Amino acid sequence: MALKQSPLFVPALWEKDRFRIIDETRLPWKVEYITVRDVGQALGAVREMKTRAFGQVLTFLYAAALAARDYRSGSPAPLRERLVLLAEEFTAARPTFDFKGLAKYFDPWFEEFPAGEDAGKWIEGKIHELVSTIYKTRQERARRAAELLPDPCRLLTHCNISGELVAVARWCEELGKKFAVTATETRPYLQGSRLTAWEVAGAGVEVTLIPDSAVAQVMAKGAVNAVLVGADRCARNGDIVNKVGTYPLALMAKEYRIPFYALVQEPGPLASGGDVVIEERPVSELFVFQGRSYTPEGLEGRYPAFDMTPASLITSLIGFDGAFTPERFREKFPQAGDSAPHGKSKKDSYLLLYGIPRPGDYPFLSQALKAEAAPAILV
Repeated sequence: MALKQSPLFVPALWEKDRFRIIDETRLPWKVEYITVRDVGQALGAVREMKTRAFGQVLTFLYAAALAARDYRSGSPAPLRERLVLLAEEFTAARPTFDFKGLAKYFDPWFEEFPAGEDAGKWIEGKIHELVSTIYKTRQERARRAAELLPDPCRLLTHCNISGELVAVARWCEELGKKFAVTATETRPYLQGSRLTAWEVAGAGVEVTLIPDSAVAQVMAKGAVNAVLVGADRCARNGDIVNKVGTYPLALMAKEYRIPFYALVQEPGPLASGGDVVIEERPVSELFVFQGRSYTPEGLEGRYPAFDMTPASLITSLIGFDGAFTPERFREKFPQAGDSAPHGKSKKDSYLLLYGIPRPGDYPFLSQALKAEAAPAILV
């Protein structure tokens, strides 16, 4: 692959008894790392949005590794309790992200803990194995996304997916697909301007930056033919929760028949996106830019950092083990009390279309066939 990998694909680096995080608040002006030596510093970096998305995943896991490294008792039980508390502390720092679900990875490790082993060393080793696995599965997910995208692809994205968008571009290059990006500014924190545009341009990919409010106009003019976003959370019914502004983007994509793809992780027990606590960030982040306030004194404000996009607006949820339509996703992750269908093969599934499609619908229908893995469309 000729395109360069984004530095944000590896936003944190482990170094013996500490780790370093890219300070995303300094981008794009300077690539600077924060050294983290203890849990308190890790929590501060997440709370202050020095790191987010995949960076906060690594920060949590490496903070757990630090806690395990400092653990002195031979019994694993107190360490297990400490890591449960750690997940609660991270959840308090950024309440929308599922740190408690991430901590579920630890449970089988404690169950299979070998007698006589050092508990801290055992768990720390398992954490590093998990991190290595996540890097590989993110690459696989990026390839899966690239395979679904049209050729040529004029992709619209919102916020920042921690280097994975560049990974998608690299796979498109490998597959011989033409690929260009339109990125929203993603106000008020400007992740699209500061992070996505910076990393995509730095990789050698064509990128155009637009105001968040220009999405409908860009779609109406046919400037984009696919949308790809990340998801901080996804639910078993196929809803996703992502950076505020994702929901109206999905509504516009539906209006203009543009396929809308989301990179997701397993939903855990979450039944619906409506059950997610939406984090409210300090209004100072809305009122202040580069240290200077640009609003009248005494003004009221709200900054909900995320919004929920219902499954009905999503073409495909692209996970670590496959790409699924919302219907297939619900079959894979049934709600409590539901029974998942068994023995259903791809040959049993067809797309049903009411009315004769217009020529302009063909690209969208082609992508729907791929996402559904259906052999044909019934008209």
